[in-house]
Amino acid sequence: MQCKHVTIYDEEGKFAGWPANNGIWSWGNEIVVGFIQGTLEPKIVPGHKIDFSKPSYNRQSRSLDGGLTWTFEESPEIATINVDAIRPFDGEIDFLDPETQIRFVPMGVHAGAKSPFYYSKDRCKTWVGPFETPNMGLTGISARTEVLPLSSSEALLFFACPKSDGYEGRAAVAKISKGGKEFTFLSYIGEEPPGFTIMPASYRRENGDIVVILREEDRFDNPNRGARLTQFISHDEGKSWAFDQYVDQFTHSTPPALAMSSDGRLYLTYGFRDKPEGVAVKVSDDEGRTWSERHMLREDGGSTDLGYTRLTALPDGSMFTAYYYNTHQDGGRTILASIFKI
Repeated sequence: MQCKHVTIYDEEGKFAGWPANNGIWSWGNEIVVGFIQGTLEPKIVPGHKIDFSKPSYNRQSRSLDGGLTWTFEESPEIATINVDAIRPFDGEIDFLDPETQIRFVPMGVHAGAKSPFYYSKDRCKTWVGPFETPNMGLTGISARTEVLPLSSSEALLFFACPKSDGYEGRAAVAKISKGGKEFTFLSYIGEEPPGFTIMPASYRRENGDIVVILREEDRFDNPNRGARLTQFISHDEGKSWAFDQYVDQFTHSTPPALAMSSDGRLYLTYGFRDKPEGVAVKVSDDEGRTWSERHMLREDGGSTDLGYTRLTALPDGSMFTAYYYNTHQDGGRTILASIFKI
């Protein structure tokens, strides 16, 4: 395996995290990675070392050379969300236009959660929004940016919503139509879990079937608590789902990222929060019907406060995965990436 690690964003005193909640967009060797920028609080043990009493911001960084060097962008249009400014969408999004991107911003995970969205028509240089994501009869919407285009005017939105008890979380899918003006709930992905199944990552096979991998974890009060990456298949564009397989199993849950390489291999990356902590990858030569063994891109993590990968393909056949990371429990939280090929 070939692998090179690079730094996307690293600033003293800052907590930088959770690319999985924000997004990745690429055009050949140009890549944009979204993340959260907050204030580091080293005294928090265990948990995320971010000071939630201080403001945090939606940020992004851009590379023009295949991920080797990066420029930080403050992105003032999306840095903070004015809830009073959230409005119904009145524009039109072409989901097949490579210059047009959409970014969902999750605000909460329990009942009452909202996830407004923004769009850009200039490769994420400027953003327009925030626009309302309708709740579609649900008690809340926790949508990271996971959109699967179906046509120029239609796409599937994969997200999580509260369970019947109002707590996080259950994976679901909705259809976006009329260029972003209409959202229709399609289905839950799997049965309601005792713990949670959240943060779906999606891929559409050549035969039209849709593969989704979920982050699944048992209840926190379960003495035998475990976690899994759980794969489901839909044969009808998201209207129904069937359990397919457990792609990996461990103690601490982690969100997945999926992308197809330019040479036709499906890659899966995820933070690995068991020891030794790091970043893991699996690869499939048959569009996710079978998966390779787990390979570690790195295993020098300092704690479980890492991962939340995003993944995209590079023109030369290699893959690029971004994540937040630390190499010491009390150290900073930075946005790093690995450029690799198996």
